[in-house]
Amino acid sequence: GDGYGYENSQTCLVGRGPTPTPATCFDSYPVGDGWGWNGFESCQLDKPYAYTQVVVEISATESWKQIVFDQQVSRIISITGGWTVDYRNYYKVGPHGHFGSAADLLSPYNVYKFDQRFPFGALLLSVAGADVAHVSGPMEFKNSVAALSLRINDGDSAFGDNQGKLVIVFE
Repeated sequence: GDGYGYENSQTCLVGRGPTPTPATCFDSYPVGDGWGWNGFESCQLDKPYAYTQVVVEISATESWKQIVFDQQVSRIISITGGWTVDYRNYYKVGPHGHFGSAADLLSPYNVYKFDQRFPFGALLLSVAGADVAHVSGPMEFKNSVAALSLRINDGDSAFGDNQGKLVIVFE
């Protein structure tokens, strides 16, 4: 009647099997808040991780934005928002940039890209002046970094019709 029963001397919810044995609690998103997941349910961590998250906004209308972190970061955990290289003609996109038919229609203007290797509107990253990379989503850095630079893949002289921003969370 109360929904509880017994199976092999273990309390269980009727029809749901034995109560799971508590497993190790692993940190889960949002990381560092003291709560995690053990495979069955939310759980409180014995020792919360001491991650520091840094939130950075990158505008579609600015050149390289240099970011210096108080503590080194080792990864990008999320990228949200949207931007475009031409708000009159194209929808906002994420860090992957304009692709498909939009990329085809933009191809006559490729000379205005900052980096020809990547799509218009792609999120570009450079660490310590090293080669430019395209960041299309969450990622881990090969080595922790104390500073980096970010921008939209569009030429500095072409920012007049850009619009939007991306919000990047580092850890």
